[in-house]
Amino acid sequence: MTQQGDGTDGKGFDQAGHWRQRGDRYVAEIEASGGGFHDLLRQQEAEFADLLASLPLDGVRSVLEIGCGYGRMTPVILDALPNVERYVCMDISHGQAAAARAGLQEHPQSDRIGFVVSDVQSSTVQVKHDLVFAIEVLLHFPPEVVPGAVRSMQELAGSYFIHIDPYEAYKESPLVAIRGRLRELYRRLSGNQLTTDWLHPYLDLYDRGSMVEVTSHPVLEGRQHVFIVEQAVEESASEIGSGGSDE
Repeated sequence: MTQQGDGTDGKGFDQAGHWRQRGDRYVAEIEASGGGFHDLLRQQEAEFADLLASLPLDGVRSVLEIGCGYGRMTPVILDALPNVERYVCMDISHGQAAAARAGLQEHPQSDRIGFVVSDVQSSTVQVKHDLVFAIEVLLHFPPEVVPGAVRSMQELAGSYFIHIDPYEAYKESPLVAIRGRLRELYRRLSGNQLTTDWLHPYLDLYDRGSMVEVTSHPVLEGRQHVFIVEQAVEESASEIGSGGSDE
């Protein structure tokens, strides 16, 4: 989980470079956060675990977690999917992937976990996975990039694409849009760094031709939503390869 920004324009922001550098210190940033923030993390994990337990996921054999970070959510997902045969953790940051590997090495299902250092749009992972997760990933994509990122994630999902992100249904209202532009203008004029978090109209971004339905579930008292995109199954997703390694 990250602190949420409200920027509306990502032009000039090197997202990949930012996270490759920040990834090396991100665990320390989280550890230094206040107790209230850690309480929110635990609450998010518990609510997400309850939601996963309510879904028909017994047939899931392969999982791709995009933007796994330091592996905070990975045990939550693995514990909900005891029949998983292959779990691939992907992150753009070598530091984050290394932290995830170290933190997960004692997990009972560690022998099923592989690691890939890449962003989703240039990844060598090409095989569909039964289930694709992206936990607080899309919020870091600038608006002009996020539609392509969503399509890339959907293309890798054989049955479900599930992501958690901040979401406000009223984001497109004129008042909110004007307020966001004014704050962005202030950041530019004052020389402050552009925000690294964005709100996106997710329900308008999915590839409707490849999906059956999408449902949205609020968590953290509505601060975030879990979006569950059920894909139209065209082929088996159980034959899986890791597609790469961070080593």
